[in-house]
Amino acid sequence: MIRNLPSIEGENLDEIILNIASKKGMKITKSDFTCLRAVSTMKKNNTKTTPPNTIITFHSNDNKNAFKKRADTDLTINNIMKDQTDNTTVIYIEENLPPNTRELFWKTRAFKTKHGYAFAWTKNGTVYLRKSPEERAHRIESAAQLEELEELTKTNSSSSSSSDSSSSNSSSSNSSSSPKTTPTKQIT
Repeated sequence: MIRNLPSIEGENLDEIILNIASKKGMKITKSDFTCLRAVSTMKKNNTKTTPPNTIITFHSNDNKNAFKKRADTDLTINNIMKDQTDNTTVIYIEENLPPNTRELFWKTRAFKTKHGYAFAWTKNGTVYLRKSPEERAHRIESAAQLEELEELTKTNSSSSSSSDSSSSNSSSSNSSSSPKTTPTKQIT
């Protein structure tokens, strides 16, 4: 799914998708995917109007995953649409999630920001969270898991601050470089 892609009368969505794929270094043809505009009309999102989403279905998972993969630089409308040279709005490519998973992903991203986690993402309809590149990812399956993780975060921060005040030697042996285990499901 692509968000923020403006709807222009007479547009050729196939050509736009091929242009985006080219910017991502992909070599695909029109026969590798189908795409369409969502049926909804312009929605009010705070004070901005947002165009309907573009839904893309790839015929192979490899192409789908390569297309969804984040680019080194943000893709902007003026980079992919010839007649929009002064439009620097960033477009977002993401997985088309069912409403309950979309809400869980939103809560996970909020948790990530609040607690200083580095990564939150989805893959094949599953939500993941990772504190740092060195640690294992947590597969998030419910809001209750985020609540448990928040409690552990509070417990770990309060126990580390009490051990810091009691002994500097014991706090150095419990360095934050070793990953902590949590009740969430972890993947390698």
